[in-house]
Amino acid sequence: MNRISDLIPKDKSDFSHVEELRNINIDDCEPIIWNLLEWIQDMNWPIAKEMISILPRFQNKLIPHIRAVFQTEDVIWKYWVLDLVKMLPIETASQLRDDIERLVFNANPEEKNEEVDIKASEVLGFIGQQTE
Repeated sequence: MNRISDLIPKDKSDFSHVEELRNINIDDCEPIIWNLLEWIQDMNWPIAKEMISILPRFQNKLIPHIRAVFQTEDVIWKYWVLDLVKMLPIETASQLRDDIERLVFNANPEEKNEEVDIKASEVLGFIGQQTE
């Protein structure tokens, strides 16, 4: 197998390692999860749809990286990461409840402008429905 870093897409149309990422041992991918998550910063990129379908398999390993995205100033990325959170198993997504509540109840003006708070509210409702 290639070095694990070779599996990271090189550009927004690089699909060369998608199948390997779908099948690789989850623990082996831990060093590149952040790099893979970066590819959903813009869901208009062709590779983004593949990445958002692959990333949920990393489940709990995603949590610190998702929290880090929520700490950035990239509100569009936060918006798309919330879609990813909805794709996670409920017990994994629930670990992000505090972060999501912050986006719902204390969104900054830019987050509100990009409707991150609305998307976060939808995700919070999804998590709440599943845990009740």
